[in-house]
Amino acid sequence: MPATNSDWGERTTGQMVVEAFPQQVKDKIILITGANPGGIGGSTATSLALASPKLLILAGRGQARLAETVENIKKVNPAVTCKPLILDLSSQESCRKAAKEVMEASDVPHIDVLINNAGVMDIQERTLSPEGIEMQFATNHIGHFLFTNLVFPKIAAAAKTAIPGATRIINLSSRAVVYGPVRFSDYNFTKCEKDLPESDHMSKEVRAMWNEHEDKPYIPQAAYGQSKSANVLFSVSLNNKLLEKSGVLSVAVHPGGINTELARHLDPEKLKAAIEGFKKYSPGFFMKDLEQGCSTTLVAALDPKTTKDDILWADCHVAGWAPEWSTDPAKAEQLWKLSEQLVGQEFSY
Repeated sequence: MPATNSDWGERTTGQMVVEAFPQQVKDKIILITGANPGGIGGSTATSLALASPKLLILAGRGQARLAETVENIKKVNPAVTCKPLILDLSSQESCRKAAKEVMEASDVPHIDVLINNAGVMDIQERTLSPEGIEMQFATNHIGHFLFTNLVFPKIAAAAKTAIPGATRIINLSSRAVVYGPVRFSDYNFTKCEKDLPESDHMSKEVRAMWNEHEDKPYIPQAAYGQSKSANVLFSVSLNNKLLEKSGVLSVAVHPGGINTELARHLDPEKLKAAIEGFKKYSPGFFMKDLEQGCSTTLVAALDPKTTKDDILWADCHVAGWAPEWSTDPAKAEQLWKLSEQLVGQEFSY
């Protein structure tokens, strides 16, 4: 379904979106992962502060950085209550500890909106999480999968008194869904593509854009693309399992190209060349600022018109380019089962 405001686009700001939907924010409890200053999560939080949410739960790996975000929020609206939450999504132990803290917090009776914003991108050398999972997949998907399911009872509590679909789980994905699918035959990137089924191969066009022509087990962009496809598939599964039963809606978001610390692992020259490639495939491409970068997240989270069919958003509208491998319900269920296996816990709804 089209967004409420058809005039919005790539240059729309978070402030514009929040000002359009103040009642969807006022007195709500909203949890944002990766809520660091200088990033999309921090700008999402400061935009939301404009409309007086009841509580902003700000999750991140370091107390000092979260304190900076709180300072920025207080400059916008001193009356907003903030709750920092230490969460390292690459560690399942940290995810469980943070979820336990949320579930035991008396000042968090429910969660109206969960924004799974945190992520890492293009780690140049294959790196494993403490549980032995490729780091981009572990951080961007598995950590969010585990944390979301563990705090879900408080999300469901909000949905009990809300209009169906108003309580939401937003998963930040990326245009990188087009890079390639979840490699179910080799999610840890230990094999060359010649040893994999063709359905698990990286896009040839993307290989050329990133100048990755060698067939080697680990290619950073392929691993990143896998994790971003997983983000969309996670929303597909959540809707299939939760929407009809609990009234909780989930959609994924491509925020756009934004110059943040997310690109810290990339060689600047390689990134520059890739940006030129993006412009070739998307003639209107430009690098957004943080205020523009958080706007699509906020439309997906707040716009009353959003439905389960609007599975991926970009530039404040539903994206029409999500590849089948990122939206297929069968692959979504396959990913759910793999994710349960990797966290050692089943979640039934």
